[in-house]
Amino acid sequence: MSDSSKVKKMICLIIVCFHHITKFIGLCIDIGLLIALCIPVVGWGIAFITYAMVALTIGGDADEAGVTKLPFLVHYGLGIPLFYIFFICPVYFIVYLMVKLVKWIIRKLRTL
Repeated sequence: MSDSSKVKKMICLIIVCFHHITKFIGLCIDIGLLIALCIPVVGWGIAFITYAMVALTIGGDADEAGVTKLPFLVHYGLGIPLFYIFFICPVYFIVYLMVKLVKWIIRKLRTL
């Protein structure tokens, strides 16, 4: 095998790896943003439903029962960990894989 064909194969490999990595990053970003947008909406929806239920059952003010704190608990208690799991962690993992890929490519290019 000539050196030019080895270099061509290496360039093709780099392009294919980069393509798959960027597709995965895009998917993780989409999932993370979707969760980041949905969690507050779900939290406020739960809060309004429970607010109405408390107001109907006890006939009093739901603020006294602490129901209005629920969306903040849902948003910060559930939204931030899910956002971290689906958005931040995959990005860190992708950066780690990119560094390993670059090191591997440099090692392969040195052996040509």
